[in-house]
Amino acid sequence: YVRPAAPPTPDPFGVLSDHIPFTPAQFLNECLSRFKSQPTRTQKNFYTRWQQKNHTSRRALWAIAEQAPFGMLQAVQDVMQHLPPHAYLHLGNSMPIRYANWIGIGEKHQAVEVFANRGTSGIDGCMSTAMGAALASPPILNVLIVGDMSFFYDRNALFHTQPVMNLRMVVLNDQGGGIFRLLSNSAALPERDTHFVMQHDLSTQATAEQHKLAYHCVQTRQSLRKVLPSFMQMDKRKSAILEIKTDPEIDQKVYRALLKGSF
Repeated sequence: YVRPAAPPTPDPFGVLSDHIPFTPAQFLNECLSRFKSQPTRTQKNFYTRWQQKNHTSRRALWAIAEQAPFGMLQAVQDVMQHLPPHAYLHLGNSMPIRYANWIGIGEKHQAVEVFANRGTSGIDGCMSTAMGAALASPPILNVLIVGDMSFFYDRNALFHTQPVMNLRMVVLNDQGGGIFRLLSNSAALPERDTHFVMQHDLSTQATAEQHKLAYHCVQTRQSLRKVLPSFMQMDKRKSAILEIKTDPEIDQKVYRALLKGSF
């Protein structure tokens, strides 16, 4: 008997250093079998240090959110705090998933299921995925946090005749692909705004009206907090869009403050 050769391992970025010939289940079960029922002193120390670092980082993040002008950070923070306890949360690529990862799921939202397609520059399909999930789970509120470019790129997800009442779309509109103002390989390019950021002055209001969706637009934290409780309610008869307009320059400053840990 000759064991068949393993298929070649994909390495699209050319940086693969090792290949472990196990299925994920086999690998994780092997890891679990090597841990004892009682944690060692090293494990306890690691956990303690992890908790301390986590507490310190969260305090820094909340301090930045309180000190900084209103922008995407506070918007994502408030939306996640107002999620129903058993919602499905869908995260768009680029900035939404970055901010959501920093903020994290709170203790009262541990039952919230999070869905994301974190590919390489993959904004396509964010709307369609959330719409499909909402159609497949009518009793559950599906909340999508998505950037303006992802929304406009995939808004044909709304083009169907099925009644959908359990989808809430939160669109972070900073007039373009704000991530390209921050990435080192695009931030300094002369064609950044025209070919990468794709600056625009579009609003999602016309799309909401066209598809007969409830529509809200906010530009301040006070107005956002005022509209969120009713926006998240399940007793409405149609889905809704909440457009949050932010200043791209402020978002850029806040994002860099987060990387430094202070504002």
